[in-house]
Order: sequence, then structure tokens, then C-alpha cells
Amino acid sequence: MEATDKLRFDKTDFSVTKLIAAGATALTAILAIGTSLGAWISGEALEVELPASTAIQYDPTVPGVVLTTGSTMMARFENPDAGLLLASMAPSLVLVALMAVATWLLWRVLDSVQADQPFTAATVNRMRALSYVVSIGAIVHQAVVGLVSGHLTSRATGETVLFQVSFDVGFIAIVVGGAMLAALAEAFRRGIRLEADAEGLV
Repeated sequence: MEATDKLRFDKTDFSVTKLIAAGATALTAILAIGTSLGAWISGEALEVELPASTAIQYDPTVPGVVLTTGSTMMARFENPDAGLLLASMAPSLVLVALMAVATWLLWRVLDSVQADQPFTAATVNRMRALSYVVSIGAIVHQAVVGLVSGHLTSRATGETVLFQVSFDVGFIAIVVGGAMLAALAEAFRRGIRLEADAEGLV
């Protein structure tokens, strides 16, 4: 009787992994986008987080805007317009779009692995694309955050601020993670080449 490999991914494991990825994307969309839309439709004020240095750099005099300090810097817009709402949602929209693309690519890679066909050109291309989505996508998202933060700071303080963002360890870790995926894709590509060379010797 053949022993069961306890570390082997079965059909349930693949399905759960796919559902977790899709669920994380859907939950992010609901929390980041749905909450803001719901608040705007109901006429509530828009509260956004700004860089903590805003309180030191600017003396807000804009009517209808309240700045509060604490562990973070918050700006409260009493009567936000559609443009302000869309600007505040832009980073979340970009994040959800990136997560959706990454989830689709992950599903395709998992399908190839489940079909016992991981070492194919298509799988390598999907893994490489996934690495681009993770690393380059993180940089794009950070750029959008900086532009939006500058715009919101301008609206909150009346001063012209084009770009305002701070980098953290999480951002660096995501970029490094994308680079590691690219390295893994290259390892798969070389594995395909070695497999083809070995078959040619038979």
C-alpha cells in the first residue's frame, strides 16, 4: 500500500488557497472602497489620514476642514465633493486592481501545478508577470499614494503640495518579495531548459 504524502497539496488545498486569495481581494474592495462610497452617499464627512508632518508644516485655515493630531494626522472634510472622494479612493482602487490581477495569475499558476504541469513556458510567464505585479505594482501604488496625499494635503491646508509620502518596511518587503518571485520564475525557466536537454539525450 502506497504511503500518503502528508505535505502534498490535494484538491482541497488548492481550492482553499484560491478562495483565500479571492476573498482577500473582495474584502479589501469592500472595506476600502465600499465603506468610502457608503459614507459619501449617506452624506457623512470624509476623514483621511495625512502624513504626521502636516501639523508642523502647515497652519490650516480652509473652511470646512478640521485637522486633528494623535497617533496619526487626520483631516476631516465636512462637505466632500466627488473629485475629493475619488482622489481619496485612488490608492485603494489601484490596490484592488493589482490584487485582482495577482489573484488571477496565482490561480493560473495553481491550475498548472494541480495538473502536474508546473514546468511550462506559460507557468514561467505567469510567475514572471506575478513578480512584476507585486514589485512594480507596489512602486506604482506608492507613487499614487504620494500624489493623492499631496492633493489631499493641499485641499486641507490651502497650500500647494504636489507629493507627500513616507516609505516603511512593509513597502520594501513587498518589493523584495516580488524580486524573489522573479528569481523563482527564472529557476523554473532553467528547469524547463534542463528538462528539454535531458530528453534530447535519451
